[in-house]
Amino acid sequence: MTPAVRDRDALLRVNFLHQAAHLMLATNPGQPGLIRFLSHTQRSVCRRLVLRRDPSVKRCVCKKCFSLLVPGITSKVRQRMEKADKPSVHRSAETNVEATSARSSQEKCLGVKEPGDMSTCDPVR
Repeated sequence: MTPAVRDRDALLRVNFLHQAAHLMLATNPGQPGLIRFLSHTQRSVCRRLVLRRDPSVKRCVCKKCFSLLVPGITSKVRQRMEKADKPSVHRSAETNVEATSARSSQEKCLGVKEPGDMSTCDPVR
């Protein structure tokens, strides 16, 4: 038997709001107000019910204007080349607020010839 999940309906609602915001951005990027409303509603539901969101979900929403941070569409991504351990920086196109995200082990990998080839990989530590 699976254990009972506390606030299952609330978690389903938060998941729906997150997926709906991404779907609206993909189908109709000309209406940022609706996308911001869905993201703000998602955050307010989590705060009201004291739910913890996954850090990756938190990182993809601007903390000031609640727009989704999708590279090339609603945000600009830059990475400092002189410091390999620094995370990439997403900057919201609306408010210029920066959000950092940790790089994956594949992005830290040196000497990879193809994106899927991890055989000759020595991860940077």
